[in-house]
Amino acid sequence: MSLNTSSRILARINFIFAILFVFLLPFNNRYITYLIIVWTVVSIILARINKTGIKEILRSSLLFLIFYLISLFSLIYSEDLNYGIKNLETWVSLIIMPFLLLTLRKTTVKENLKYLINTFIIGLLLYIVITLTIFLIKTDIKSLISSLGTFSFTDYARYFSLSYFQHESYISMYFVWGIILIINRLFQEKRFKYIILELCLVLVFSFYIVLLGSRAALLTLLIVTIYYIWKLLRGFSFWVSIISTSLVLILLIVGMLNYTRIGETMKRNEKNSTTEIRISLWSDAFEVFKDAPLFGYGIGDGLNKMIDKHNENGNTKAGLLRLNAHNQYLETATQTGIVGLVSLFLILLIPLIISIRDRYELLFLCIVIISINFLFESMLVRLTGVLFLAFWLNFLLIIPNISESEMNY
Repeated sequence: MSLNTSSRILARINFIFAILFVFLLPFNNRYITYLIIVWTVVSIILARINKTGIKEILRSSLLFLIFYLISLFSLIYSEDLNYGIKNLETWVSLIIMPFLLLTLRKTTVKENLKYLINTFIIGLLLYIVITLTIFLIKTDIKSLISSLGTFSFTDYARYFSLSYFQHESYISMYFVWGIILIINRLFQEKRFKYIILELCLVLVFSFYIVLLGSRAALLTLLIVTIYYIWKLLRGFSFWVSIISTSLVLILLIVGMLNYTRIGETMKRNEKNSTTEIRISLWSDAFEVFKDAPLFGYGIGDGLNKMIDKHNENGNTKAGLLRLNAHNQYLETATQTGIVGLVSLFLILLIPLIISIRDRYELLFLCIVIISINFLFESMLVRLTGVLFLAFWLNFLLIIPNISESEMNY
């Protein structure tokens, strides 16, 4: 980092904007757009001062730019231009964020960049405090206490309804990522009191994920837990590692089957359950994709074709609610076909290859989280999903080795 005296104030302001951004990520994203606009203006000024080249900027955002341009091209054969343009506006962060983080890397001391992770964790903790406070204010505590033992744990979790600021699937994903960031730091922490504090945070975040009840997040949390158990036990003999991992895995599965929505879904074979509805959405989306496999129906018409297919297959409720595919891979396939789907896969595949080649654990686990959540949600339909992908994936790619923790193969 080389800055003259006159640009240091701008660099500090730029870093403050980054701090505010990660702090606000767990909350309502309505106002975060304005923050990005101002942050972008400051970054452009700093980029000019540092003489950041266009080639460097394009290289950092190439994968997202290809995906964006394919979607932009699909407007040519889209009839619903308003919806298509709305999607493109939501995705602008995908191509802006690499530039913002590139500028941040060039104008900030690397040690200070770790404060972004701390701020994100603090934001998640504050989210819990605020949502629990709102719950306590709105809830009749006496009635709640009197009902203890009447309902199942999952019924209580649903009753708490703790996803005030954004959809439960997305905020749950944020908490899973927060757990990974904390655990990653735990492997380097030597001070006992901080180890205890961070373990407590992991437990609080995990319990909160259970309360939120997102099955995608619970599945991701299970996979992440298995990964870290494997990492901890690698130093022991083969059979000790296998037996210990298997026992913990059994306990986790039993716990999830009895105390989470995953178990509830398996026990209740209800017609029109959320699982059955989601499968029907996937089926309808796949049928739409088969009708226009190469280029899709365009970013503007993918959803409309989905709605037509819902109604055609008798899924009138889904049509009335204008439900999307609830799967980002299928969502992209209906919009831009195989061409768009390949560009989406490249956004995940190339960083995955980099993470394995460089043994970059955080990047690897970030890809795991995004890939799993893509299966259960059309993440790029909502700004909160776009911002998670745009910021954290680029943060780990553009500001590499922010942590010393590695995958030990």
